[in-house]
Amino acid sequence: MEFSEEISNPSTLTEDWNNPFTEEWVNSEYGQNFLTQLQAKMIDPESDVFWTPWHKLAADGFLNPSGNGYLNLSQHLDVHHGYKSYSKWKRENPEQESTFFGFLLWHLIKTLKRPERVFKAFHFRKIATNWYIINNPTIIIPVFMPSGDDIKDAIIPNVYQIETLSEWMDIYIQTVKQTRSGSTHRVSPYIYSLSHLFGNLPNQPFESFHLHWFPGTWVGNISLYFGKRYFPGTRFFPELIEAVETIEENKYSLNHLLLNLLKSGFIKKYALRDLLQGRLQIPCSIKFFHGTLNPGDINFFLEEFLKSLNCLE
Repeated sequence: MEFSEEISNPSTLTEDWNNPFTEEWVNSEYGQNFLTQLQAKMIDPESDVFWTPWHKLAADGFLNPSGNGYLNLSQHLDVHHGYKSYSKWKRENPEQESTFFGFLLWHLIKTLKRPERVFKAFHFRKIATNWYIINNPTIIIPVFMPSGDDIKDAIIPNVYQIETLSEWMDIYIQTVKQTRSGSTHRVSPYIYSLSHLFGNLPNQPFESFHLHWFPGTWVGNISLYFGKRYFPGTRFFPELIEAVETIEENKYSLNHLLLNLLKSGFIKKYALRDLLQGRLQIPCSIKFFHGTLNPGDINFFLEEFLKSLNCLE
């Protein structure tokens, strides 16, 4: 699951982060090899059915040096059943190294590779003077280095060719380990622009998150970040939840009340805890290009992602 030698090695052309895609790059052997490996197909605005009247009107209009055609949308997603599915899978695969973020990524990949038009639009990129659809995209995952003062990019190509969750977890875990060992190259502007960027900020309970951008390298690509998981109730009822977890038969009125509820059979301990905690949530922020996607498309994408994650397909 690696890039060919031509793609892995740095280009002989000058890498300009402000304007990486020139006609020279497109016509070079390096550029042609790159586009072939990504299965990039030039879009015909008149015949390709997934290129809608909105794209004809807005794609080039929003992508200009003087304006910012990107929007940021942040939501808090209910991943309660998704985490239960992940926990069940971990119990059934005890030898498999995995993370919940890796599980989230797998369902993002499953959703994005679907053939419907709305998902195709996540793969549109402006390369030099033409729009392309990237049918075999790479994903980039920013990885914090062990020193804590540096970030490197884990690069995983050919993700749509991965068939199982176990195979994906093996590739994902090993790629992150290789990146943290310092054995990977700096990402090029070509890979950065034609990939999906997925990040994880597990200690950040953000309400919104805006990723910086380089005008020349944002050519229709998207980025998506997850934040810190939380139970809503832990913000409002921490003492009550702790009492449920450590309930004992004692003189304190709160514990006495809870204990009587449990003894009566009216409610189970874990049901009471879940009721107080609420459902597991995770903040999610996605940056997208308004010339090819609109907020309704993003909402539909996130809904379908959650259906996949929560096994509601």
